[in-house]
Amino acid sequence: MKVAGEPTNSEAVVKRAVERKLITEAQVAECRQIREALVAMGLRRRSLEEILNEKGYLEEAALEQLKIELSREAGEVIPGYKLLERLGRGSMGVVYRAHQRSLDRVVAIKILFPELSRNPDFVARFLREARTVARLSHPNIVAGYDAGEAAGYHFFVMEYVDGPTVREVVRRGGPLSEERAVRIGVQVTRALAHAYNHGLVHKDIKPDNILLAEGVAKLCDLGLVGEVGQTRADGSIVGTPHYIPPEMIRGDPADTRSDLYSLGATLFFMLTGRPPFDGATPAAVLAKHIREPVPSPCDIDPAIDAELGLVVQRLLAKDPSARYQTPAALLAELAAD
Repeated sequence: MKVAGEPTNSEAVVKRAVERKLITEAQVAECRQIREALVAMGLRRRSLEEILNEKGYLEEAALEQLKIELSREAGEVIPGYKLLERLGRGSMGVVYRAHQRSLDRVVAIKILFPELSRNPDFVARFLREARTVARLSHPNIVAGYDAGEAAGYHFFVMEYVDGPTVREVVRRGGPLSEERAVRIGVQVTRALAHAYNHGLVHKDIKPDNILLAEGVAKLCDLGLVGEVGQTRADGSIVGTPHYIPPEMIRGDPADTRSDLYSLGATLFFMLTGRPPFDGATPAAVLAKHIREPVPSPCDIDPAIDAELGLVVQRLLAKDPSARYQTPAALLAELAAD
């Protein structure tokens, strides 16, 4: 009987890769010949997947994803959880919808790519996200339930939100109405106020990280979150080019006003269907955040309420001291009846 989390058979992985047209039969045949030649030379017998990877035919990330998918079909990756379907793939891992047997509920599980598990920095960031979510309890923040490691897989169990992201909604149906955009903005601001009260900064507010379900906005992906004023030791930029504030581009410490800038860029996107700054390359976009005048959504759509346009522009101020200084101050504007 196969043990939960046991590595997937190499031949099964290679077969699935061929079926997905990630590699060809000719490449597999070539690697089989190499494997047999190595054995004939008295060297250690290598797996096909190892040789395919070393030849550059199949990247390690693709290999690990195939292994997870095959294990998922057998329900064997994380003990106590049956993986049902893949929801998405990010830079650090794959997210699945799953059934938690002990509590008979549907959850979301993020599984760190095994190759990243060998990197202490990635593991630390992954665990930091789990610990951060555990500290926060708010109706507009995706809840965290469990985290751990099983057979080499680091995993994080979260609340499952059955709904699209803000980006998906806008791309599918166009700009949102002012009423809906403001309603979402208010809910995300309340989530930021809760994080602010815990001394935390999200650092990657964007349309992709806001889930919508039955009229409720849920902030997710707290992988970049840190204490107020904390920066990366190597000085590298964190965040997403279209929504990152100027101070984070320069490498200055981030605080709650940085999240408010990113929320302003997200509101701009919800109201107009486009980010406030765009460019041919990420570097071009970053330069515009620093140098170009702050745009107004009213320039794109004159029908947008002028006062709402001014709120968005204030959020997008280059100088953090010119923005709303706390989420509560923004709420006073957005939630005023």
